[in-house]
Order: sequence, then structure tokens, then C-alpha cells
Amino acid sequence: MSVFLVNIIVVNVFNISITIKEVVFFHVFLSLLFLLTKEISRKIKKPTLSLALNFFRIIVSALFIFLFVKTEKTQIFLFLFIYFLYLFSSVLTKEKSIEK
Repeated sequence: MSVFLVNIIVVNVFNISITIKEVVFFHVFLSLLFLLTKEISRKIKKPTLSLALNFFRIIVSALFIFLFVKTEKTQIFLFLFIYFLYLFSSVLTKEKSIEK
């Protein structure tokens, strides 16, 4: 949820030409992708398979960009910004769970 709010703030502050519908579409896709890979990675204990799962996430995101994101640079950069926010938040939550 916080990633979504950060994205809305960035869109409004920098006047990025993207609709709220597109922002929600990006977030729904990335949320589902990260939840799916998180559930799969819980079952996988081998580091090589975990790495393959991360490559799968990157490839699926690249395909999403080519198929659904308009060719405007700002929308592509915004999608990548959102992707890295999700990635950063997943790393932070993983670190917090390891510390406990």
C-alpha cells in the first residue's frame, strides 16, 4: 500500500502523463507477480532455483513492458521505479524476518 502511495505522490509531483487506471494496473500486476514468486520461493530452498525465480520475475516484467506499457519513456521509467520499490520493500521485509 505504501508503494502505491509513493507512486501517486511521484506522479503528481512530477506531472507524469499517466492515468490512475494505468498506475493501478501496474501495481496489480507487480503485486501479483511478487506475491506469486514469494510463495514459490518459500517452497524452494536451493539458491540456484531462487536465482532462476528472480530471472523469471525480470523476464515477465520485461514482457509486460513490451506488451502493455506505452512507448513513452516516462511510463517505462515509472514502471521500473515501481518494480524497484517492490523489490526494495521485499528485501527489507525479508531482512526483518531474518533478524527475528
